[in-house]
Amino acid sequence: LHALPNCCRQVAVMQVLVPLLVEVARPPLGTPVTPLLRDMACKLVSVMPTSAAAAAFRTAVTALPAVSKQRLQLALKEQQEAAAAPAAIGGMGAATAGAKPLAAAADARKPAIQLKMNFSMPGASK
Repeated sequence: LHALPNCCRQVAVMQVLVPLLVEVARPPLGTPVTPLLRDMACKLVSVMPTSAAAAAFRTAVTALPAVSKQRLQLALKEQQEAAAAPAAIGGMGAATAGAKPLAAAADARKPAIQLKMNFSMPGASK
């Protein structure tokens, strides 16, 4: 891979990465779905067309079988619908309950495990 020019390396990586992203974003029926991985795959696929490897990404997507392209389109459509649904539900809840939807959304995005932010460096106490 190192002997290939940069554009060819990008195409080679995308030819492996894009089908994997399709499998994660829209797993075949009967396959368990991991929501976090699915969301990340959809986000990655969404930003690839504007990345530095956009041409390689388009080449890899063009080479996908029609069934894989349909699965990818369905996954992206479902992600857009899911992103729009909480905003609509949050807006309705705010009107009826007087809650702040933005604060609730921010709380929902907080990690379940808080990361330790105060590290002590060896020798720093001297």
